[in-house]
Amino acid sequence: MVILSLWKNSPKILAHTLKTEFPEIEEVARWQNTNFLLSVGDRHFNVPGNFTDSGFLNMFSFPTLDGIQNYRLNDPTGIVITQSLATRLFGKESAVGKQIRLDSVDLFVVKAVLKDLPGNTQFRFEYLLPWAYLQKNRMG
Repeated sequence: MVILSLWKNSPKILAHTLKTEFPEIEEVARWQNTNFLLSVGDRHFNVPGNFTDSGFLNMFSFPTLDGIQNYRLNDPTGIVITQSLATRLFGKESAVGKQIRLDSVDLFVVKAVLKDLPGNTQFRFEYLLPWAYLQKNRMG
């Protein structure tokens, strides 16, 4: 696997172009930090998350504790959350299939719960949102 690091000013179309024009590239994933207020009932948390492409969870090893293994983030209203966030939002109940409201606007359905990230990773997120949601909000 080859990991290509890009910067904020890298064209967003680069990922699609690389995958289309170079058949040896099996998977690409764009990545952008975000921070939303997540709400379930009277529980509200402002936590760091990321937008990413559908192949992200296939490229990296984040163990899934509940829900769809290696979920592809291909549902524009699907969200993946960490174990700690699931506990804060839903207590001891399973989070999978339940709804989370983002910034008091859009509802997302929990598709998978990941084991909390290890301390030795460069990734810092408590949830993953589909890239398609980012595109939808930028276009309209």
